[in-house]
Amino acid sequence: MELNQIKVENNKWEDFFENCKNKKIILFGISEFTELFWERDKKGRPIYAVIDNDVKKQNCFLGDLCVTPGGKVEKIVIHSVEEVCKHINVQETVVLICNQRYHMDMARQLEKYGIYNYYKAHLMEAKWEKENGVVIDRSLKKKEYLNKCIKEQKLVNKCLVFVEKYGGHGIYISRSLHNLMPDLQIVWVVSDLHIPSDDYVKKVSATNWKKVINEIETANIVIYDNKVLSTVYKKREGQVFIQTKHWSSVTLKKFWLDDPSSLYPEQLEKIIELEMNTDYCFVGSEFDKKTCESGFGFKGDYIKVGSCRSDILFDNGKIQELKNKYGLNLNKRYILYAPTSRREGENGINRLKVNSDMPDFESLLHNVKERFGGEWELIIRLHPGLSYLAGRFCDMEFIHDFTSVQDGQEIVAITDIMLTDYSSIMFEPAFVNKPVFLYAPDKEEFLEKERGFWINYNELPFPIAETEAELRDNILNFENEVYLQKKDKFMEFYGVNEDGHASERAAEFIFKLIKTSETQIE
Repeated sequence: MELNQIKVENNKWEDFFENCKNKKIILFGISEFTELFWERDKKGRPIYAVIDNDVKKQNCFLGDLCVTPGGKVEKIVIHSVEEVCKHINVQETVVLICNQRYHMDMARQLEKYGIYNYYKAHLMEAKWEKENGVVIDRSLKKKEYLNKCIKEQKLVNKCLVFVEKYGGHGIYISRSLHNLMPDLQIVWVVSDLHIPSDDYVKKVSATNWKKVINEIETANIVIYDNKVLSTVYKKREGQVFIQTKHWSSVTLKKFWLDDPSSLYPEQLEKIIELEMNTDYCFVGSEFDKKTCESGFGFKGDYIKVGSCRSDILFDNGKIQELKNKYGLNLNKRYILYAPTSRREGENGINRLKVNSDMPDFESLLHNVKERFGGEWELIIRLHPGLSYLAGRFCDMEFIHDFTSVQDGQEIVAITDIMLTDYSSIMFEPAFVNKPVFLYAPDKEEFLEKERGFWINYNELPFPIAETEAELRDNILNFENEVYLQKKDKFMEFYGVNEDGHASERAAEFIFKLIKTSETQIE
């Protein structure tokens, strides 16, 4: 095996293509390196199969997930490793591993099926660049394509709304927009083409940069909630950019420009450039506006609509429907545990960890049942940055791990009580008077080493516990009237007044923009 690894480490593109003669070519993994096959292949060799370990990519067409030369290759269906590798003749097969991050694991996976004739695209490309004395900037191809689109002067489609990332406010704004304008074209960029969506929505995979550019390039309205747009793009004349941010009407922690440690160095310039191109920012309060002015550096027009993603919390009629959707017992009540992430190391960008001092879940449920009555179960939803830990806590039958659920607001709507630590999601159940408890065993360390807060943590209207004993006491001694008085006073102080109609106000504002643009865009 070691000799095989040495051979693989030293392979070049010419070795790979020489080996491809009279063999079936399999591409393993969808990433930016998948496209290298067609860049380096000068003979138009056919692809026998494409495999990937990510179930989100399986059963999708290759052309939907990455840029291809077109033709029949567009409609190649992506399969699991087992579906293909169990039934091939290994002597007649050559595999190109197209993923840099997991290439070692993928190699071991192939070897379990007796496949040792594999090559690694990123290693061969590195050798090619070294031999040719170039370092290729992969974003240049995207920029060249974008410039080509701009030169073609495609018309902006006044009835096309582009939502840069599926989730959050965008879901609910889209639905309200559709109600106002059923013929409106709405495009979502998604990480999973299998996610359920309304019929009127067109889904485009975030991994296919060309299709993303094609959609955003002709959109009238661009809605986003990220630090930067995920694809290379230049705003065109006539387009309207709307920043929605991805939290509700009040945030606890500082962000972006007020928290430089959370940014990659190259993001700072992009954030400033993007905010200069932004036309409007949707907010839910004056406090929300203040924090966005500081965190985004955006000095443009703020539109107070409220928290669009929180509207579902006011729709009690959907609770039974949502419980059925997620396979929950209609007769049980649920507590949501939603801890935020921690950073590791001095420069802990994207190196996230979960708090190891989690509460004892059985004791938690026992205390909740004693205080509030009824039968209870626990739902866990970890921070998106910790999605790789999904399923880690499902060894007990009373625990449901919904970390991977796309629409987190539906989970908040289902639950009757929330337990969190420092996540700003704490405010949303409070909008509809649900009890919120805070469990922060590492409070002093977190406040000292993590991001700064806009709000004094100890002045939050929710019972705070640093130990299991304190959490138990806070639950058992919970007084609803006292809680509601503190919560209402807090919301009033920060100017938060949610009513379940934020997405309607946002849609009406966008509707007026579209109507106005009829005379501005051909």
